[in-house]
Amino acid sequence: MTPGAPWRIRLTDELKARFTASAGEGFITMQEATRALGVTRQTVLQRVKRGEIQAATSPRAGKSD
Repeated sequence: MTPGAPWRIRLTDELKARFTASAGEGFITMQEATRALGVTRQTVLQRVKRGEIQAATSPRAGKSD
């Protein structure tokens, strides 16, 4: 919890399960998704928000070697 934050997020077991070491079978990276769909990163994120695309987050998200 962050002091002064205007909201709180309740972490259910289902939500916690989405934060795993790997996204799992059938998932691709954000960069691959933008190429495959021919849209921008923002458009992919909007589709995720609308529930049109399923997303997963992993600890390595956004990191490059």
